[in-house]
Amino acid sequence: MFHKKTPDDFYQYCLVKRGLSEITIDGYRKVIRKFLKINRLEEKHVENYIGEMRQRKYSYSHVRNTIVALENIMSFIGKSIRLGRPKK
Repeated sequence: MFHKKTPDDFYQYCLVKRGLSEITIDGYRKVIRKFLKINRLEEKHVENYIGEMRQRKYSYSHVRNTIVALENIMSFIGKSIRLGRPKK
């Protein structure tokens, strides 16, 4: 039977398999929750979301942390993407 991966599965994976801290996972949780309110986990949606953040002049660290969180969950669901990192 096919098991659809959920954000909760991703957070558990980050904690157990990747050994990430609760603070990092909480940051991922916030980013992903906000993203999923208006988007689906598809490459085009992620690219548009990050582009919009950069156009609106979000801080370097906020954009970078969002990129990392979204790249990681996309990889977890089998849709790996790699986005450019903003320059300081």
